[in-house]
Amino acid sequence: MPTRCELASLVEERLLQRNQLCEAFFAREAGRLAVACREMSERFLRGGRLLAFGRGPYATDAQHVSVEFVHPVIVGKRALPALDLSILFRPWMESILRPEDIVMGFGPPEGDVEVWATLQEAYQAGAMTFALPGSEGSYAVGAETQDAFIHQEMTEMLYHTLWETVHVFFEHRELGHELGDTAFLYPFLGQEKQETGDLLAEVATSIQMKVHDDSNLRARLAAEQAEQIGETARAIRERLQRDERKEHALDPVGGDEAHQRHRVLALRFGHQPQRAATAERREDLLEGHVERQWCELQRRSADRTGRLPVLP
Repeated sequence: MPTRCELASLVEERLLQRNQLCEAFFAREAGRLAVACREMSERFLRGGRLLAFGRGPYATDAQHVSVEFVHPVIVGKRALPALDLSILFRPWMESILRPEDIVMGFGPPEGDVEVWATLQEAYQAGAMTFALPGSEGSYAVGAETQDAFIHQEMTEMLYHTLWETVHVFFEHRELGHELGDTAFLYPFLGQEKQETGDLLAEVATSIQMKVHDDSNLRARLAAEQAEQIGETARAIRERLQRDERKEHALDPVGGDEAHQRHRVLALRFGHQPQRAATAERREDLLEGHVERQWCELQRRSADRTGRLPVLP
């Protein structure tokens, strides 16, 4: 177990490592990202949607980016259509994909062949594709690091950049747009409509400026709060280990599945049987919701093409 000082040093080192990787990556990719955002804005204006998916922990990136576009955090930004298709991404993509759509596939640093195959099918159907990571598609980029945690953080920064920059291109299609208190986010925006072709270099510069601001904040955290972050991480780890020991006390093979699930929920919620029952009910509702969604997709696909997609 590392000492408090050793843990603080490790936190500081890891934070500063992220700075080096992020600045190098976005300095190289800023121009490509600006071009990609311009195309995304054009596709959204034609009625396109963002369709995102990933497997395992990378499904959380699909969930996150979908919420980012559907529910903008800055007042006045338009909500844009986005869906997370991770649960059954290949058959759902076959059922609902349109040529004007934008498709993002997420995976680990080494990539995911199933994600790549689905992205390739979407690209061939005319969609704009993002392989994160990958080597083929409208925008494809390899992982900057094999560290899964840093890789995920950089991917998250990338799609936050996409969300912000897409709105810059929307705003430049409007005359006399007043930015008000958010003007500091986009210092290059004026009051007159500009051609987006002239905007690409300024957008790329703005992306790099924001990444540099992130690096300054991270360096400040490393200098001022590394010890506090380390101790917080230690406390979280100890709490998780306690919960793990409780679950290991269960017989992993005895009893039927429903009984085991009930026991796990009872342990998790202690003397709160109502919450345990609600959690169990929520799991059942989720399974039912997924089944109903699949049936609806089958019906729509049959209405449109006369055939049903095969459930893998």
